[in-house]
Amino acid sequence: MTKFSAASAAQAGAYHLLSRTPCQDSVSVFIYEEGICAVLCDGAGSVSRSEVISRSVSAHLCRAVSECFGQWYESDDESIRKLIAYVADEAVKEKDPSLRAECTLILFAAEKDRSMLVHIGDGIAGDAEHVISLPENGADEWQTFFLSSESALQHIRITRDPEWKDLLLLSSDGLSSVLYDKVTGRAAPAVGIMREWLQEDAAEAEARLRKTMHHTFMDYTGDDMSVILICRQ
Repeated sequence: MTKFSAASAAQAGAYHLLSRTPCQDSVSVFIYEEGICAVLCDGAGSVSRSEVISRSVSAHLCRAVSECFGQWYESDDESIRKLIAYVADEAVKEKDPSLRAECTLILFAAEKDRSMLVHIGDGIAGDAEHVISLPENGADEWQTFFLSSESALQHIRITRDPEWKDLLLLSSDGLSSVLYDKVTGRAAPAVGIMREWLQEDAAEAEARLRKTMHHTFMDYTGDDMSVILICRQ
C-alpha cells in the first residue's frame, strides 16, 4: 500500500510583516490510512479578511475531498468543478455571508494508485525536477483567477494521476519563481534539499521549512509564502 508523508508551512511576507497584515496564504493537509489530501489557497490581496477566506476554503475542501475521494475521482470534470466552487462558497459564507471565495487553489488528493490535482489561478505544482502545473494569470501578470471569478468553472484545471518523481511540491506565487525557473520550468537546488528533509523526517522537515522561509526565502520575495511537500513510499 502506498504511504504518504508531508510537511507544510505558510509565512507572512515582508510587505505584510511591515504593514502588520495577516498572512493570506493557508495550507491544510490530512494524511489518513488510505491516502492524503493537501490544499493550498492564496487569498486575494485586494479584499479584506482574505486570510479568513483562504483558511476556510483550504480546511473545508481538505475535509470534503478526503471523506469521499473515490466519488470525487470518478466524477466527470464538470461536476468536480461545480463541487469545488460550491464547497468553497459554502465555506466562506459559513464564516460571513458577505464573503466570497476570493482565493486561488491548488489541491492534491490520492488513494492507493489513484490521484487528482486541481488548480486555479497562480502558484505552481512541481516535482524535484520540473513544474507539473503552471500558474494561470489574467491579461496582466499581476492578475489571476479566483474561485469566486465569474469564469472560475472555465479555469479550474483537473489532472487525474499526474506524473511526479520522489517529491510533489505545491507553492503559492510568492515562492514560484524562487523554487522553479520561469523560463525552463526546472527546479532550483532548494527543491532537492527539501525532498531530502522530508524523506528523512517529516516533523523535522516542517521545522526546517518554516526556518528557511523566515531566514532565507524572505530575502527573495516580499510576498506571502506557502509550501506543501509530499512524498510517497
